[in-house]
Amino acid sequence: MRISSVVLFAVFTLGAVGCRQMAKPSFDDPYDLNRSDCRIGVLADCDSEFLSRKIYNKAEIVPFEHLRPAVWQLMSEKIDGLVFDEHVLRLIQWKYPERFRLLERPIDTDPSVIAVNASRPELRDRLNRFIAEIRANGVYDDMFLRWCHDPERRPEDVPDLTKLGCNDQKAPVLRIGVDPVQEPNAYFDKQGRLVGYDIEFAYRFARAAGFQVRFVEDEEEVLLGNLESGELDLVIANLGKEPERKKILWSDGYLDSDVVMMVKEK
Repeated sequence: MRISSVVLFAVFTLGAVGCRQMAKPSFDDPYDLNRSDCRIGVLADCDSEFLSRKIYNKAEIVPFEHLRPAVWQLMSEKIDGLVFDEHVLRLIQWKYPERFRLLERPIDTDPSVIAVNASRPELRDRLNRFIAEIRANGVYDDMFLRWCHDPERRPEDVPDLTKLGCNDQKAPVLRIGVDPVQEPNAYFDKQGRLVGYDIEFAYRFARAAGFQVRFVEDEEEVLLGNLESGELDLVIANLGKEPERKKILWSDGYLDSDVVMMVKEK
């Protein structure tokens, strides 16, 4: 799992720094945190946890089920760093530039992929062709900048994504699993619309491939289980590859986002 929502934080009083005896230095490199007195927050059971446990063998790894409490813990200095996808952490840092800082050196550079039911290799191949097409014609760059590099999106800036889909009511339906609490990948805006990079990608792909879209919303592990059982055709949710899942095929990278470290600005 790679994903979680970017949230607006309530005003709160900074807590104590826990049981540490000495103040930490201001970190400039993610590998500076590989020390026994550092605590590093990760999202449980996702790429950032597996990667962090391998790299930060001296630090204490602190898994969180959701991103919000991890950010709160970083704010109150109960953890020293938070490891996750750059495009998600960057939006938080942009909203709170005086509180957080992203360390420039990436920890990992694997792109996000799409999960496809193993019985649909032709669908995986069509996805890969579409990904190559939008990377070549500039659509990918436009989408990435609009969703992943604009922290001040306004409702009027978000297009009606349903208009990008297939208009043929006789076209077959593509069942796509999405996690709707993953800004900027998939989330409900103030108008109650399901929007985000993944949603626009899904509509554009469905139109190019001749499908109508039916979104199924749930958390990642439930969606992947439904994909393996044949209830879904695709899961688009900022995923990393899980080779051990033999009933799932994986697309080429549809979204480039390094795994990075965010620390509290001193």
